[in-house]
Amino acid sequence: MKRVYFTLTLMSLFGGLNAFADVKQGGVVYDKMPDGKCFVVGYDEATMPVDGIVTIANTINIDGTDCTVTGILGSEDYTAYNNNGKTGDDRAAFFNCKTIKGLRFADGSGVTWIGDHAFKSCSNLKTIENIPSTLNDIEKWCFEGTALESVDLSKTNVTIMKDGVFFINTSLTSIKLPKGLENFWDNAFNGCTSLNNIEMPSTVKGIYNNVFLGCTSLTNVTLNEGCTTLGHHVFKNCPLATVTFPKTLNSIGENAFESTNLVFRAL
Repeated sequence: MKRVYFTLTLMSLFGGLNAFADVKQGGVVYDKMPDGKCFVVGYDEATMPVDGIVTIANTINIDGTDCTVTGILGSEDYTAYNNNGKTGDDRAAFFNCKTIKGLRFADGSGVTWIGDHAFKSCSNLKTIENIPSTLNDIEKWCFEGTALESVDLSKTNVTIMKDGVFFINTSLTSIKLPKGLENFWDNAFNGCTSLNNIEMPSTVKGIYNNVFLGCTSLTNVTLNEGCTTLGHHVFKNCPLATVTFPKTLNSIGENAFESTNLVFRAL
């Protein structure tokens, strides 16, 4: 499925990060924006908690000013940030961080977005706690290849599960989806071999290509009324025994149910 992505860089939104000294706290590196807010821009092994549980603070004092933490940088966001010699995905805040085992947001967190590839290849990251209700955007490939076991997004305002957001999370058994979720983009849960149940919010409209491809523990799916589109290979290689199809469904992609356990009977 072809899409055109339009991304406003942080530079166009905020004019780039100021040349303030960053702050390292509890394994997290923060930096300040001209509007007084700040972002998580990296991780610091030297201050990482012994237990590997990292807490994203509400505010950080930088150069004598308390700054609200509102986001976690992804690789594409670094077009407006000093790359420090990094290129590609490894510019994302926690990319390939093997020491992080748990992520926690402080009570009252104001984080609204998490950038692309931000936690990609954090292969020991098992838990995310206290996800804030202010969160409205999780970018593509954000949690690819982590060890997450369960995730609760039910209190967030996220409306799209973007491309590959939980790609190959083989330990993920359950996820509580946002109540206002509208679309699953390509490969969102591709390869989540332990995912055994998924409850669709009533707001879901489209589930696109390869979203649940290879989810070899997924046996039951109920599609809500209002869902109109299923993409190519969306449930391929899932051991689905039953699927409830809504009357609103008007498009099913190629090989959407290839190698499932569904039995189709002619009427």
